[in-house]
Formats: sequence, structure tokens, C-alpha cells
Amino acid sequence: TTLGEFYNARLHEYFSAHRGWRYRLLPNSRLRKELLAELTEQTRYLSDDERKTAETLFALVRERDDLDYAEALQWRLRAWLFVHIALTYPLLIAAGLHAWTAHLFSGGLP
Repeated sequence: TTLGEFYNARLHEYFSAHRGWRYRLLPNSRLRKELLAELTEQTRYLSDDERKTAETLFALVRERDDLDYAEALQWRLRAWLFVHIALTYPLLIAAGLHAWTAHLFSGGLP
């Protein structure tokens, strides 16, 4: 019952909710460390069967954090792609205007 209470109190929300936009910008393992520390603290009160289940929960918390981290990095890569594409076209236009005005000032045709 101790493990079930811990799951309902802390892990259910962790597994069912998405990380926020702050995590996407600066992913870290703070929540993972907190949950694993709390779960480690709970293991002293568990029976042998519950400890096996706790080991499964340890693995699931690690896997969920790894997936969230990969998703955050993928989101950052996509965001960079959109920013890069959005800034490339104005840069090309500015380069074209610069070449045209340089050509005009060097005595080229209007």
C-alpha cells in the first residue's frame, strides 16, 4: 500500500502530464532526481515483492525522463529550423540589394 500511495501521490501525475515549455527550452533532470530519491526513500518500507515493483518504477521514471529529454531536444531542433528558414530569406534579399547597390555605385547600369 505504501508503493500505491506513492504512485498516486507523485508518479501518476508525472506519467500522465506533459512537461511544460520551460522544460523544452532548458531540459534538466531535477524532477527525475527528486522522484528517484523519494522512491529510494520509500523502499525501506516495502516488502520484497513491492521492491521488485519499485525497481520497475525506477526504470519507468528513467525511461520517461529520457523520452521527455529527447522530445525537448527534438522540439528545439525544429524551432531552430523554422527560425533559420525565416531568417534566410530576408538575408538573401538584403544580399541581393547590397549587390545591386554596389553595382550601381561602381558605375553599372541602372
